[in-house]
Amino acid sequence: VSISASAYGDFEVEGIAYSIESENEVSVSARGLDEKYSGSIIIPSEVIHQGKTYLVTSIESMAFDNCKSLTEVTIPATVSQIGFSAFDGCTSLINISLPDEIELIPKDCFRSCSNLQNIKLPRKLKSISEEAFVYCTSLQTIDFPNSLQMIEKNAFSQCYSLNNIILPASLTVIPEGCFHGCRNLTNVELN
Repeated sequence: VSISASAYGDFEVEGIAYSIESENEVSVSARGLDEKYSGSIIIPSEVIHQGKTYLVTSIESMAFDNCKSLTEVTIPATVSQIGFSAFDGCTSLINISLPDEIELIPKDCFRSCSNLQNIKLPRKLKSISEEAFVYCTSLQTIDFPNSLQMIEKNAFSQCYSLNNIILPASLTVIPEGCFHGCRNLTNVELN
């Protein structure tokens, strides 16, 4: 599923830009070329624009791309899709709360989030795409859900601080380079 970015959203509410996806749904979008998100962001489950209530159901590709001052993001349970490179280059991101409805973490989603230390993946997650967490150099722990079926190549490449992982039994293949460059990874268990 591809979520395309629009030209910096259709409207903004409390500092967050949104694009209208349907009659009653919106996606979180980028703010603009020179306007980056920063600090702690709490995405609401719904927003009101011109008297109409919209459900927030997705985060567009590159919505938070290179927001170097973004430290924390809370995503509501209503969000079921995140676009590619959504948080790519968010070097100050320490904490992110992912809703259980997300089934796919797309390519480059958290690439180079060098301060992200821990992540609990969504309970319904089925697939982690190529290079989704590449260069998350501070990532120490990952809580993999039992629903996970596939991890693509280089998904966790260069995660230098990763030292212990427990993979679910539902995962049948560990692709080439999945944990390439994880020099401190000393224990891998299959649950």
